[in-house]
Parts: sequence; C-alpha cells; structure tokens
Amino acid sequence: MKDHKFISRDKPIVTIILLGAFFIAYELSVLSLKMDSPIHFTVVTFVFIALLSYLFWKRALNLLMVWILFVGVFRKWLLPGLAEIIFLFSYIILAGVYIKFFTERLLKRDAITIKHPVNIFILIQIIWAVACMLNPQLPNPLVGVLGVIIHFFYIPMLYIIPNAFNTKEELLKVLRIFIFFSIPLLILGIIQFFSPADSLINKYVSEVNPVDIALVGNFPRITSTFAYLSGYATYLSVLILLIVYLLSLRKDSIVFNGFLFILLGFAILNIMMTGSRGPTIFTFICIIFYMFFTGIFNAKFFKKSFFRFIIAGLFLLFLVFYTPIGQKVYGAFMERTTGSEDLLPRLIGTYTAPFIFAQIVGVYGFGIGSTYPGSEIIGGNINRLQVITGGFEEEPERIIVEMGIIGLAVAFLVRILFIYYFWRLYRTLKDEDLKSLALISMLFQIQFLGLQSLFFNHTTLIFYWFILSFLFLLPKLDKKKEKPEDEGDRKIFNY
Repeated sequence: MKDHKFISRDKPIVTIILLGAFFIAYELSVLSLKMDSPIHFTVVTFVFIALLSYLFWKRALNLLMVWILFVGVFRKWLLPGLAEIIFLFSYIILAGVYIKFFTERLLKRDAITIKHPVNIFILIQIIWAVACMLNPQLPNPLVGVLGVIIHFFYIPMLYIIPNAFNTKEELLKVLRIFIFFSIPLLILGIIQFFSPADSLINKYVSEVNPVDIALVGNFPRITSTFAYLSGYATYLSVLILLIVYLLSLRKDSIVFNGFLFILLGFAILNIMMTGSRGPTIFTFICIIFYMFFTGIFNAKFFKKSFFRFIIAGLFLLFLVFYTPIGQKVYGAFMERTTGSEDLLPRLIGTYTAPFIFAQIVGVYGFGIGSTYPGSEIIGGNINRLQVITGGFEEEPERIIVEMGIIGLAVAFLVRILFIYYFWRLYRTLKDEDLKSLALISMLFQIQFLGLQSLFFNHTTLIFYWFILSFLFLLPKLDKKKEKPEDEGDRKIFNY
C-alpha cells in the first residue's frame, strides 16, 4: 500500500529512538541530582512532544485525531494525578505542528493562509478578542491570554489540514480509519451503561461523589474513554454523520457496508446512553436533512444509496425497539427526555438570555477568558461574575460576558458565514462524493448556532476546525484527477 502525506514515512525511526534516549537520560540525571523533578519532567516532556511534532508534523496530525479519543483513559484511570498536565498534550502537539508548517511556508515565501472571504471576518474576531484581552476589568492579564488561546488556538488547522491530502481517496481512507477506532469506544460505552454508577469504569476526570454521577433513567450517562459527557456526545455526533456519509458512497463493498450498519447501530445506542438530548435529537435531524437535500439536489446520487439507507433504517428500528438492550436504552433516554421540562426553555433561553446580559456587560464585556473555569488557577474571578450577572451556563451567555455585544455578534456571524460558504461549496462541487461530504459538514455546524458549546469544549473545537478545513480542502480535491485505488488499499479498507 502506498503512503500518502497524512501518514508519511519521510523521517527515519532512528531519530525517534535517539530523541527518546536523550529524554530518558536527561530525566535520570535530573532525578540523580535531586532537582525539582516534577517540574523538570513536565517541561522536558512538553519539549520532547513538541519536537517530535515538529519533525513529523503530518504524522502528528494523524496522532492528534487518535489521541483525543483515548486521552481520557490516561486522565481518568491510568494517570489521574497528572490529568491536568495530560490535558495540555494536544496543545503541545499542535504547537510543534504549527511551528513546522508556518516556518516552512514563510521560508519558502508561500502564503500561510488560503485566500477566502471568511478570513476577513476571522481576523476581525481575533482583533476584537485581543482588544478584550486588554479589558481593565480582568483581574490578571494572564486570564486574557488564556482566553485568546482557548478561543482561537485551533484555527490554524483550517489552513494546515488542506495541505495534508492530495486526492479524494486519501481523505476517504483516513475517514475510514477514524471510524475503525470507534469500535472499542462504543463497546466500552455499552459496558459503562450497564455497570453501577459508582463503579470505577464510570469515573469522571474530576473527583465527584458516586451519587453525583449523572443518570439517564436508572442508568449512568456514559463517557466511554472521554473525560466528560459533552466531549463524547460531540464525538458520537461526528461519528454517526461520517458513517451515514460513508454509507451513501458507491464504491464500498457489501461486507464493509454491513460493518457500517452494525457500527451505526452501536453509535446510535451510545449517543442515547449519554443522555445528551440536544446532540441526539440534532443528529437525527441532520440525517433527515442530509437525505432530503441529497434527494432534491443530487437525485442520481441519492437513488444509488437509497436502498442502503432503507436497510440501515430497518436495522436501527429492529435494534432499538426489538432487542432487550435497545429497549432499555430507548426507555431510559425517553424517560430523561419526556420527564424533564427544561429542554424547550433552555433552547429559547439560549437566544433570549444574551439580550438580558447585554444590559449588564455592555459593548466590551468583562474580558476574554473571564468565564473559563480554568482561569481561577491564575487569578480569575468567575464566581464574582456569576454573582454580578445572575449566573451563566450556555455558550452565548459566556461569550457576551467575556467580549460584550460586539464579540457575540462577530462570533455568531463567523459561524453563519461558514455554514453559508459550505452551502455554496455543496452547490458548486463537481464530484458527487465530495458534494455529499460538504453537505454533511455544513449540517454538523448548525448545532453551534446556540445550544451546543464550542469555545469552552476542548474536544469539540478540534473536531469543529478539522471539519471546517474541508471548506478549503474539498475544492482542491475536486480539481484533482483521481488516482486508481491500490489493490492493497481495497483489501484493508473494503475487506
């Protein structure tokens, strides 16, 4: 099987071995000198990770998409004492990638961004954020710096990811590999659901009393390998939409499509097991609209995949309503959905609360980063802001508290523009497979126009900007002549 740029072999493995030997030797010398080893260990580890990411930046991107799936294993079970340090690893990985990519581009005098009208609005958003970083109401300048990092650190992925693929098949291979990694996560989720809420397997990253573990019906709300519920729910939404997209392709074998049916069923059960009503309902709505728009604007393509959608639908109905596991999961989810009356008020409040907050925070807000819980470590005053504003929870409330009315308006204008440009992309692409990927990418973004948290959800931000990079990647692939698929590739990915 031939390499592609996203999983390259452009550096000798001996480099990793030598760097690892240096890392171990240094740590042993630190311990032997009885220095402040925890601090030195952390610093050297970060430098080591950044250096490897710099040397192997394309592999590092690949590793990042796998790392975010399993980082919770280390934070919750294997190394809970280092949970906060391990949380930073994805930032360090990307820091090395950014340095490598942008220094190479600058040295070659190549453009570091991709020309597009949306860049202007991203720049306006960043400029306003920097202005909010200088807000005199911030208790510590570092809170503002932290806020800018939290909000904008992943934006460079928008311009880097398109340089990691050369053909459509390369992208499809990576998407197929990505869904294969979901198998252990989905199985673990089912085990968690049927385990006691106070069992070790249902642990969160933060220490909570077992009686405080969130429930859906009488069952624990699952997190699988993720640190918290929100990250896993977002991942499942991405996974389900990708599976639906892959099911609509024509080239995959019957065996692989059968595998996708089973995987889709497990993923649907898992997202209901999270008890997250918004992501679950939204995902089902996205599937419906995906089929609706495909049927209207790409009827020929839809006809070829319609039979597979019918089989998938019948399989899901059987799994949910006629199997013991499905019936328990559906019953628990519906108990949470119908037994709570806060879903509609929360949805309405998401769009009305900012107008109430506007009277308190004004145009400028209280400073970027001020509502981020982690800011308390460096002198943040989130508790004081909760008192002043009367409390905030949803993302629009947090954004307007941090960056005022203008910050909220610009943030949501950028999100709307991305959806608009993806719609235009969907209507202009020639390749049927890429058109459908543009559509599924557009539908994924709609949830972030209010109810779902984006800026304050680390895992979601990575998925979000990875998918948004398709705005620049898909037109590039659409212009390329597709290379014939290797027989070896067919065996691995199509069985």
